[in-house]
Amino acid sequence: NSIANNLFFSAFIWWLFGVFVIAIFTIVSTMFISASISLALTGGISFGIYLIGLVPKLTKYFPTLLLDGMSLVSSLKEVNYYLPSILITITLIISCIVGSIFIFNKKKL
Repeated sequence: NSIANNLFFSAFIWWLFGVFVIAIFTIVSTMFISASISLALTGGISFGIYLIGLVPKLTKYFPTLLLDGMSLVSSLKEVNYYLPSILITITLIISCIVGSIFIFNKKKL
C-alpha cells in the first residue's frame, strides 16, 4: 500500500521501546525483591520519562519518541528524525542490562 510508508521501521521502533521497558524492569527487579514494587517502579520510571519527553526541546532525544510511529507511517517525519532517540534508547538498554548483571552478581543468594 502506497499510503503506509516505513511500516517495518515503525514496528521496529515500537518493539525497541518494549525492549527498553523490559530492560528497566530487569534492573528494577534485581534491586527489589517484591514484584509489585518492581512493577510499580517500572511504571513510574516509564511515566516519568514520558512526562520529561513532553518538553519540546527534549522530545527528539527521549525514548518516548519511539511511540510516535504513526508520524513515520503517514510520512510526516523521516527515519533520520528518530535516530538520536534510537541510539539513546539502545545505550540505555545496554546500560540497564549491564547494571542488572552487576547488581545480581553483588547480591547474596
